[in-house]
Amino acid sequence: KTLALKAAEQALAPFESQASTQVAAWTARGRVAFAAGQVDTALTLARRALGQEPTALGPTLLALELIPQAPAAEALVQGALASPSTPAQVRLAYARTLDRRQRLGEAATQLKLALAQQPQLSVAWLTLGAYQIELRESREGIASLERFLAADAEAKRSNNSNQDADADAATHEAGPHLA
Repeated sequence: KTLALKAAEQALAPFESQASTQVAAWTARGRVAFAAGQVDTALTLARRALGQEPTALGPTLLALELIPQAPAAEALVQGALASPSTPAQVRLAYARTLDRRQRLGEAATQLKLALAQQPQLSVAWLTLGAYQIELRESREGIASLERFLAADAEAKRSNNSNQDADADAATHEAGPHLA
C-alpha cells in the first residue's frame, strides 16, 4: 500500500503543480492514501483540494468517506454543502452518513434540501417520512410518505409509457407483418 502511495505521488506530481488539475490530483492522491490506511494524509489532501475549490465534488465525496475515521472531515463536507449548487446526490450521501451516526434530525434536513432540488427522488421522500415519524413529526411524516407514493406512482407510469413507446417503435421498425 505504501508503494502504491509513492507511485501515485510520483505519477500525480506534475498535475499537482498545474492550477487546472491540482484539485483532481490532490483528490486522487487522497483516495490512494485513504485506501492505504493513511487517513490523516487523505484528510490533509481533501482539505487542500477544498481550500482551492470549496465546492469541488471529488474532494467533498472523499471527505464524506473519511468521516467515520476522521470526524474532522465533516467540517469539510459541511463547508461544501453551504453552497446551494451542491448536487442533491451529495446531500443524500451525507444524510446516509448522518443516519449511520444516529443523527436523524440533521439527516432529515439534508433530505429536505435534496428534495427541494430534485422533488422526483421518491426514495428520499420515503426516507424523510420515516425519519419524521421517528422524530415524532407525524403530520410531516405522513405528508412525506404521501409524496413518496405519488412520486413512485408517477415514476411507474412514466416507466410504463416509456416501455410502451419502445415496444411501439420496435413493432414499427420490424415492419407491418408484426403489427
